[in-house]
Amino acid sequence: MPSYREDVGCDSCGPPHPSLPMLRALKTAAALPLALLAAAALSPAAPSQAAPSTAGSASAGGPAPIVSEGEAVEIKTRDNLTLKGSMYAPKKKGYRAPAALLVHGAGENRAELEKIGTTLQKRGFAVLSIDLRGHGDSVSEECDWSKMSEEDRERTWAYALRDIAAGAAYLRSRDDVHTSNLSIVGVRSGSAIAARYAKTDENVRALVLIAPQATELGFDLSEDLNELGGMPTLILASKDGRNLAERMQLAAHSANGDLEYVVVKAMRNETSEVLSDKRLGTELGGWLKDTVLPKKR
Repeated sequence: MPSYREDVGCDSCGPPHPSLPMLRALKTAAALPLALLAAAALSPAAPSQAAPSTAGSASAGGPAPIVSEGEAVEIKTRDNLTLKGSMYAPKKKGYRAPAALLVHGAGENRAELEKIGTTLQKRGFAVLSIDLRGHGDSVSEECDWSKMSEEDRERTWAYALRDIAAGAAYLRSRDDVHTSNLSIVGVRSGSAIAARYAKTDENVRALVLIAPQATELGFDLSEDLNELGGMPTLILASKDGRNLAERMQLAAHSANGDLEYVVVKAMRNETSEVLSDKRLGTELGGWLKDTVLPKKR
């Protein structure tokens, strides 16, 4: 199993506890500015390939590893956490494909995104789906979402921005990936960190949010959408989340001089079942293909 190392740091879910949960602290005048957290999360590192390794269970005595149609990969974050992922390499050879990075929700894992991964792969994308720190096959004794307090979860979710950065760096290191054509797909609470990351990476061309919530785990998605400044964004709204999605869309357009860059498409299923909606793959794949794939002449 190929392994990628982004950088080296401490072996934990994140730096030591601040006096307040990280995202709350960022919103106070005395807190570390958000720009510094983003800079720390996204500090560049030279990509390198490590020797193949063998997949193991998520933790000692834990569940069996996730079975995926994608190639199993390992990625090291800059704070030295090992993330497990699935890489769906582009089918076309000798071609640098646009990339898509899939971000699951809090308390979930990449297994739920298998169908999205294969759908986008068939449409010409190089797709990476990762288990964020403390989730799925990325669980460790030191970092296990199921055993965290609410305060720890909020802080850990903030540091998951480093996981997205590591995934993006891994994609850029591949010879079959277009290094400046990245789309981020966030699911449910994963939408919040997907949007936050998209603001900081100039290589992100498009953003997809599936059944997002306005505020969750210390993130304000509405505010981040307003600050995307015209980045093509698709919201696949669940049946019970359509009104919220349309409000966020209007607010984003209003905040950017009525520039219309957020598209809302309504799914038939509720938030909890949105990934099983039969229209999701078609709407997602079709919009991304039209938005970021080179047009044939």
